Parts: sequence; structure tokens; C-alpha cells
Amino acid sequence: MSNVFCGVDFHKRTCTIFTCDKEGKQIGATKRVPTDQLAHHLRNIKSAVVGIEGSGGVNHTVKNLRAEGIDVRILNASKSRAIGHGGKKTDSKDAETIANLLRSNFAPEVILRSQRTRDMSMLITARQ
Repeated sequence: MSNVFCGVDFHKRTCTIFTCDKEGKQIGATKRVPTDQLAHHLRNIKSAVVGIEGSGGVNHTVKNLRAEGIDVRILNASKSRAIGHGGKKTDSKDAETIANLLRSNFAPEVILRSQRTRDMSMLITARQ
């Protein structure tokens, strides 16, 4: 099990990163980075498990992060009511919640489907 956990609140242009240790203590400040620089920031965090909430556009980013050797998990937001609950919803709170779900091993994951599988799914949907 990892000693460092990163929660990423993913958006098209920017991402918010929250990092904590295995006890839940925050490491460094919460960062807001451009999405195209996400790999650069995560590459510098040694032996971290990274969680990203599954949403549109995340597949390409996860594929690139994994190619960099980063351990990334896609979280199923519909199975995790903790994300966005407990007061005002903010990117920082969402990133913290994702990191804590990873840390506590309660993160419901989504399988990253291959590009061919996604293409076939779109074709079937279009035909229907």
C-alpha cells in the first residue's frame, strides 16, 4: 500500500490536486494546475496513488498519466456519494475527498476501456 495519496478534481482546463499521507495529514498546499501540466506535477510526487473522478475527457488524461508510470485510479462518482457532500461543493473539497477515499480503500473504481471498445459503444449508441 502506498504512503502518499493524491486526489484530483479534474476539469477541462484546470485540475485541483490534494495530497495526503496514509494518516490523512495534508502534504503541501492544495494546488490548482492547468490540465495539460497535470502529469508534470504528479510525476514529482514519488510512489503516490492518484485518484481522478470519472468524467468526460478523463480517459485520455489517465492513459497519458499511466504511460508516465503514474499509478492512477478512476473513481466512479455515481457510486461515491461522499464526493460533493458535506457542505458547499468546491474543487479543493472534492480533491481532498478523493484522496481520503483512496487512503481508506473505499474508492469505487471504473475500468478504463480501450479506445476500440469506446468507439464500438459510440457506434452502437448511434445506430440505436
